[in-house]
Amino acid sequence: MTVGDPLDGSPPRTLGALLDRFGGWKVSQRSIARSTAATYLCQVAALKRGLGDPELMDVDRDRVEDYVTVALDAGASPATIAGHVAILRLALHYANKRAWTRFDVQGLCADIEFGETTPKRWLRVEEVPILLAAVDTDDDGVVRDSRFGIAVRLALFAGLRAGEVCTRQWADVDWRGGLLTVGPKSGKGWSWRPKSGKSRLVPMSSDLRDALRARWELLGEPDGQEWIVPVDGGGRRRDVSTLNETLHRICVGPKPRKDEKRVARLDPPLTFHGLRHSFASLALEAGVSLLEVSRILGHHSPVFTARAYAHVSERHLVASADRLGDYLRAMTAQG
Repeated sequence: MTVGDPLDGSPPRTLGALLDRFGGWKVSQRSIARSTAATYLCQVAALKRGLGDPELMDVDRDRVEDYVTVALDAGASPATIAGHVAILRLALHYANKRAWTRFDVQGLCADIEFGETTPKRWLRVEEVPILLAAVDTDDDGVVRDSRFGIAVRLALFAGLRAGEVCTRQWADVDWRGGLLTVGPKSGKGWSWRPKSGKSRLVPMSSDLRDALRARWELLGEPDGQEWIVPVDGGGRRRDVSTLNETLHRICVGPKPRKDEKRVARLDPPLTFHGLRHSFASLALEAGVSLLEVSRILGHHSPVFTARAYAHVSERHLVASADRLGDYLRAMTAQG
């Protein structure tokens, strides 16, 4: 591994060479502790083994996500892989600062899905009408502002992430085709892109289409550039934490009167991202194929989807065993 002035020699042409140069530069710094230097070298070595040694121009998001998937399948912890990706991000910034190449570091490394260390919370099918009723009307039966109801339905019926919900415009709705476009957005001084960096088409259920059309007509059929779930005043919603807070408040129910015990509508409550988990779980339980669910969610690989929703696959196996048992009993009775 090269140690010393990073500007010595010609610019690296491959990812392996870049990682070597970056690692050598880090451990050559006097301020870095020996233990920290050893950690850098180990992480660089792991990245080289997992990512191979492609030409720098061939390093793309798919390669990074494939590395994450393989490493997680091999038993590495999400925290370990997140550390590796953080080192890769630093190495790419290092190359950009020296004008060796021009990586879109955000597009390559941001928002990688590393899996979860805590169990997912998703809705059971019987909980869906309970949530929607609470979302649409308050405790006195008064109809709520339909913005939040639309946000919930975009996540629950189409599997959108919170950031994707907040950046949808009416132009993204294809009424005739029944499809919703989830793609990059940009404006004056800001930009947004999906996790994959790519656009995808998401099918809309009839319930979602009806809810969207009702709101669109309620608003006077706004033009395509207006936001579907805006903040007050019509601007783009940026604080996705508000979606979480509102959903949690609805899940736990109203504050009880004195000497009364609070009865939660949904216990335990779920996060807004849990609505996306609910979409995936319920779709798989309904018989939608793993490949189709993976494409709708915008996952880079069905392998990731299969691992993330293994609990559904296990239930399908049990159901399949029951169906096989029923079939065998019927055939035996006929014999």
